[in-house]
Amino acid sequence: MGLILSFIWKTDEEEEQEAELEEDGQWSLQELRRKCRQTSAGLTELNLQNCGLTSLPSAVFRLQEVQILNISWNKLTHLGAGICALRQLRVLHVEHNQLSSLPAELADCPDLAELHAGWNSLSCLPARFRRMANLKVLSLYSNDFRSLPDSVPLMTNLEYADFEHNSLKGLPMSMSRSRVKVLKLGMNQFQHVPLVLMSMPLLEKLDMSSNQASSLPDIIDSMPQVKSLNFARNCIKDLPPTICELSSIEELNFLQNKIAKLPPGISHLARLRSINFEGNTLSAFPSEVCAIPSLEDVNFNNNHIEFLPVHISNLKRLTALRLSNNRIPSLPNSICELVELETLTLMGNKLTELPLMFDSLRNLQHRSIDSGLDLFNNEMQMPPRHVCDSGVESVFQYLREIRRTKPVEVSRRKILVFGESGAGKTSMIHAMLHGKSRLALPDEQTHVLDQHTWTVEGERFQVNDFGGQQMYHVTNQLFFTRNAVNVLVFDMNRYRASRYDQDIGNWVQAVTAQVPDAVLLLVGTHSDMCSAADIQKKSAEILATMQQRENAVVEDIKEELFKMKEALDGERHGLFAGHNRFAGMSTEELTECHTVLQQRLTSRPVLPQEIIVVSSADSLDGIPLLVHTVLQFAQNPQLFPKTVVPESWADLERQLTESRNGPEHFLTYEHVVRMAGDVGLTEERLIPALRYLHLIGEVLWYEDNLMLKEYIFHKPSDLIDIFKAIFRHDIEDFLTYGNEVFRRVGHMTKQQFRLVKSRFLKGGQMSVGLLRCFLSNVCADHQSLSVVVSLLKKFELCYQLPDSEAAPGLTGPSTLLFLPWYLSYKEPSNLHKMWPTTVPANYSQLQVLYQFPSMTPCGLFERMLVRLQRYVIRREDWKDGVVASIRNQTVLLRRTVGNGDCCEINVYVRGEELTAVWSILLLLHTEMTSLLSLWPGVRHQVFLVCSHCTGLGLAEPHVFFGEVLDRPRPTAVSRLPCPNADDEEVVDVALVYPPPEALEGVLLEGDLRTAMMEVAQQLGRDDWRRVGRALKLTEADLEEIQHDFQTLREIKFQMLLSWKRKAGEDATLRSLMEVLADEDVGRKDIADYLAYKYCCK
Repeated sequence: MGLILSFIWKTDEEEEQEAELEEDGQWSLQELRRKCRQTSAGLTELNLQNCGLTSLPSAVFRLQEVQILNISWNKLTHLGAGICALRQLRVLHVEHNQLSSLPAELADCPDLAELHAGWNSLSCLPARFRRMANLKVLSLYSNDFRSLPDSVPLMTNLEYADFEHNSLKGLPMSMSRSRVKVLKLGMNQFQHVPLVLMSMPLLEKLDMSSNQASSLPDIIDSMPQVKSLNFARNCIKDLPPTICELSSIEELNFLQNKIAKLPPGISHLARLRSINFEGNTLSAFPSEVCAIPSLEDVNFNNNHIEFLPVHISNLKRLTALRLSNNRIPSLPNSICELVELETLTLMGNKLTELPLMFDSLRNLQHRSIDSGLDLFNNEMQMPPRHVCDSGVESVFQYLREIRRTKPVEVSRRKILVFGESGAGKTSMIHAMLHGKSRLALPDEQTHVLDQHTWTVEGERFQVNDFGGQQMYHVTNQLFFTRNAVNVLVFDMNRYRASRYDQDIGNWVQAVTAQVPDAVLLLVGTHSDMCSAADIQKKSAEILATMQQRENAVVEDIKEELFKMKEALDGERHGLFAGHNRFAGMSTEELTECHTVLQQRLTSRPVLPQEIIVVSSADSLDGIPLLVHTVLQFAQNPQLFPKTVVPESWADLERQLTESRNGPEHFLTYEHVVRMAGDVGLTEERLIPALRYLHLIGEVLWYEDNLMLKEYIFHKPSDLIDIFKAIFRHDIEDFLTYGNEVFRRVGHMTKQQFRLVKSRFLKGGQMSVGLLRCFLSNVCADHQSLSVVVSLLKKFELCYQLPDSEAAPGLTGPSTLLFLPWYLSYKEPSNLHKMWPTTVPANYSQLQVLYQFPSMTPCGLFERMLVRLQRYVIRREDWKDGVVASIRNQTVLLRRTVGNGDCCEINVYVRGEELTAVWSILLLLHTEMTSLLSLWPGVRHQVFLVCSHCTGLGLAEPHVFFGEVLDRPRPTAVSRLPCPNADDEEVVDVALVYPPPEALEGVLLEGDLRTAMMEVAQQLGRDDWRRVGRALKLTEADLEEIQHDFQTLREIKFQMLLSWKRKAGEDATLRSLMEVLADEDVGRKDIADYLAYKYCCK
C-alpha cells in the first residue's frame, strides 16, 4: 500500500524532474501523449500493442485521460500496482502477454467496463475483483484456470464472460447469482453440464463446445430465457424432452455428437431460427423439424439420412439447407417450394436427378461466398455431371430445355490407352479392335493421338491411342477425362524395377493429377517373350509398389486431416500461419479445408488388383481377357453413368456429327445458329447446348475468346492433326532443307531456312511462315492459320512476340510465335548482371517456392512462361528460367530438378517499393495457383522463403507455409521469429504477410478480359450506351462502335475494349464495378456478380 501511496503522492517537483529525465526517451510522457488518439466514440485510446515491452513505462500511469489502453502482444510479466492511477480507464487489452497474475489494484479503476486478458498464464483472479461493479466484459480465454474464480459470480454488472480454452471441470454454485448473459466455456474439461447453469437468471447464450459432456440435464427447461445453446463436439447421444420447453431458444448447435434422433416436441420451439446437427447419426430427416416455420438455417450434413419428407415445403423462411454426405437418393418435388433458399448443399449423396421445377429456386443464383448449389460427388444423370459442375445457371437452363422438349438417353464410353513409346499400344489396340494380329512397324509410332471407334457386343467405345514420346505428354493431358477406362500399357519383357517410374509411376501420376479418381487398368505386353515365373514376379513387384505409393499419399492426407481436426477442436497452435498453416483460419475456413481434404481422401484412383498380360502376336494371348475386362467396366454405372439430355441437344449433336463428313475444319458460329434453328433451338437456347457439347468433348467452342467464339470445332480430331503437325518426336528429321515443303510452301532460301531452324530449335521462335510449312498437310489458308494461332494461344502452347521483336527477313508474315516447349538455350552467362547474386541495397526481395515431391505436371512451367507474357515489358528466356520486368519490378522464374522427378519452381520478385513487390508476387502466385487447379490431384507444397535468411545468403533458408499469402496481415504483430536467427523476433511482418492493398489489387489480366465478356453478355440492348457514357466514352466513340460492328454482342464488347484502351491502367475491375453499381446505370446485379466471382476468390 505504501508503494501505491508513494507513487500517487509524488510532489509536483518530483513529477517534473522525472518527466524531464524521460523527455527524450521513447516512452516519455510527451511521446506517449502523441500516441494517444480519439476513437469514433470520442474515447481517448493509447495503443502500445506489439512494442516488445517487458514492463509498462512509468509515464503511462500519468496519462490519467486514457480511457482505452491496449498493451496486448508484448512480453509483460506483470502490470504493476500503478495501473490504478488511470482513473478514467474503461477498456484494458492485455492479451498475448506472459502474465501469471493481474494486480488487485485494477479493482480501483472505477470506470473499467472491459478487461481482455486472453492468451496469458493466469490461474486465479484477486479477491478484490468482486468489487468491480462496472465491469461488463471479462475475456480470459486460453489461460490456465482450473476452477472459476470466486470473484466472477459477484461482479454484479458482468454480462459477458469468456473462459474458453482453459482447464475448467466445474462451476461454483455461487454462479446462480451471476447476471451474466453470454457465457463461453468451450474447449475445457467438462464431463457433465453444471446444474448451476440452470439457475442463472439472465443467461441467454451458452457455449460449451468441445468438451466431454455425454448428456444434458433433464431440468434444462429451467432456462426459459436462453436463446442460444452450443454443445458442438461433445459426446451427447440423446436430447432430453425438456429441451423442447425452451420457449425463447433461437439457435441450437449440436455439431459432431452422437445423436440418432430428435425429441418429437422439438416442433414446439416456435422461435427457433437455426439448427446444426452436422456429424451425428440421424438416419432420417426429422419430420418434427418441418413443423418449425421460423427456421432459416438447417444443417444435417454428414449423417445417415436416406430420404426427405414431402412436407419440408413448410419451411417457407429457409435460406440455407445443408444435407451433404448423407444417403439421399432423390429430392421431393415439394423442395421446389422453398423459394427463399440461397444455399443448398447436397454433395456426397446418391442423387441421380433433380425435380423438373428445380429452377424455381432462383435465389440459389444470388451467390455469396457461402451459398449456392453443391451437387458434387453424386450419381447425376439428369442433369448430367458436366452440367451440374458448370453451375446453377447451367442446371436451370438444362431443366427448362427438358421441359420444352423431352429427355432422351445417350451413351458415351471412352477408352484411353497410354504408356511409354514402344510399349506396344498400337499393336494391342489393333488386336482388340479387329481380333487379329498386326504388329506396328517402327515408323508407325503414334504421333500425339490416334482415335478409333470400336463396337463390341452392342457396346460402342471411342478409343484414344496416345503417343508415348516425351514431346507428346503436354498435349496428351488435354484429352484426359473422367468417365473413361484408363489403360496403362507397358512392355513386360523390357520392365525392370529401375524402370517403374518411367514405365508406370509417372503415367499413373500424370493421369491422377488431372483425374484424381481415375479407374486404371494395367496391361503388360510381349507376354510371349516372358516366362510365367518372370511375369508373376514382376506383376507382384509392380502392384506392391503401386499400392505402397498410394498408401503414402493417403497417409499424408490423413495426417493433414488430423492436424485440421486438432485445429477444429481448438488445440493450441502457433500464433501465425508461417509456422502453422492452419493458424488464423476461422472455423468456417477450417471446415471448408477439411471438406476439401476429405474429398481428396475419398476421390482416390481405383488401382488394379491384377495385371492383364497380353501378346499381340498371332497367339493373341490375353486379348480375350482384356476385351472381357473392358466390357465389365462398361457395365459399371459409376464409371459410365446413364446420361439424359434434352432431345433438342441430342438432335443438335447428331447434326454436328453428320457435318463431320464435310471438308470444313470448323464451322462458323452463324452457321451453327442456322443448324440449331433446324432443330427448334433459338440462339439463346443454343448457347447452353454448345457449352454442354464442349464439356463432354463432342465439339470445341471457346466462348471466352474474342476470335475463337466465332467458330465451333465440330471435328476434335482435326485439333489432334494440328498437334501432330507441330509437336513431333521426329522434329530433327522433319527440319531438313531436303524436305521440299520449305521450298514449295515456305519459299525459303537455304540461308533463310538455317536461320528459321536455328531460332526455332534453340529459341522456340516460330514465324507464321514456318507454321504454314508445319501445317501444309492439314490447313494452310490464311483464315485457318489465324484460327490455329488463336488455338495455340488458347491452350497456352505459345504466345505472340511483339511485332518490334520480329526479324523482318523471315519468310512470310513477320509475326513470331514463341513455343517454350522447343526452347533449348542454357542459362545466360550474364544472368548475374540482370539478377545480381545478392539483393541490391534499398531493394526488397520476396520469393515463393513451389515444391513437387514426386512429379511436376507436364507443361506447368512452360505454360507459366506463356502466361507471364501478359504482363512483361521485356524478358530473357532459357530452358529452365526467365528474367523479366513487370511494372518496374524485376522477376525471376527458375525451375530446378532434383533427385528422381522431384522438382522445384521458384518465383522471385525484387523492387524498391515493398507494396509493389508484393503486388507482382501475388499476381504471379495467383497465376500459378490458377494453373495448378488444372491438375487437382498433383501433390505439391507452397512456401514463402524467409527474407531474413535470403539477406544472409543462407543455403538452406527458413520457409513459411504458403498460406500466409492468402491471410490478412495480423494487426497486432510487427515482427516474427526465424529459427535461423539469434534474436527470437527478427523478420518484419511486412515481409511475410502481404499488405491489404496488395491483396485487394490482384486481378489477372485474363480475368479482366473474361469479366468484360461476361458484362457484355449480361448488358441489355438499352444498357450499353448508358454504360459507355458512364465509362467516359464520347458519343462519337459510341457511334463509331455501332457503325463498325454488326451484332449487338460485338458492339457491347467493343465498347468495353474501347474503354480499356482509353483508360489504360485506370481500367480496373473495381472501376468497372463502381460504374455498373451507380444508380444512373442501374446494373448493380452485374456488379455484385463480378464482386463475388473475382474479388472474393
